[in-house]
Amino acid sequence: MEKTRLGILVAVFGFCVSALTFAPKTLHAQVKAPTQKKKSESKKKKSKEPAAKAFKVGPKEVAHYVVDDASKRNEITFTSKAPRETIKGKADRITGHLDLNPRKLDTAEGRFVVPWSSVDTGNQNKNQHLRSPTWVDAASYPDIVFTITGIEAVKARGKSGKTVRAKLVGTWSMNGHEKDIKVSVTLAYVVPGKSKKTKDVVEGLGIRATFKLALSDFGIEGRGRSIGSSVAKKPTVKIKLFLARTTDDPEETTTDGRTDG
Repeated sequence: MEKTRLGILVAVFGFCVSALTFAPKTLHAQVKAPTQKKKSESKKKKSKEPAAKAFKVGPKEVAHYVVDDASKRNEITFTSKAPRETIKGKADRITGHLDLNPRKLDTAEGRFVVPWSSVDTGNQNKNQHLRSPTWVDAASYPDIVFTITGIEAVKARGKSGKTVRAKLVGTWSMNGHEKDIKVSVTLAYVVPGKSKKTKDVVEGLGIRATFKLALSDFGIEGRGRSIGSSVAKKPTVKIKLFLARTTDDPEETTTDGRTDG
């Protein structure tokens, strides 16, 4: 009888110890589960946050920006890399303007002009060949013109709110031909103020772009089989520009970006 009672007590004691041993793990799991759920829910919320689609600086209405001739940041180059030869050139003159609302970037209009006479390959013979009727026919069509009609795929770059990536939509005209294109660009907004050297900082837009143009889209055939062997079928164009904000009325601005009068 005594042995039976002792056995029952040992069994009860063992059950209690087992319950105490496993209970904390069960309680821990019950407490931890909601926390994990909250973390997953917070991640979902973060992923659904829309990306910024405009600058956080600049005017809140459509503003007029004109190519700043005095800026040392302006640079347009092209590179033709072919099996037989690599040709590089640059343009030292460009005029134009761009109208947009920095805080919305939902629309954009503008026009940029580069005269063929300003394009230099560093070799006078190459310059003459380039401008000849066989190539770009600069005598009949003296300018390269990019007419901008819109902007799309805008996305902020970084947290400053001063840089965005986008695509400028428009028409590229050259050699008497026009082609609808979309150029991927990086736009940087420069706010007015003082530089570290106490110089006045001009308010405006910085534009950078690298893209390719197919010569066949503009009826440029060259001589013989030179395109594809001596001249690239799709030369690479690089653009760096600074456009200063101006208070001039856009309607009083000429097509090359200069104000009348």
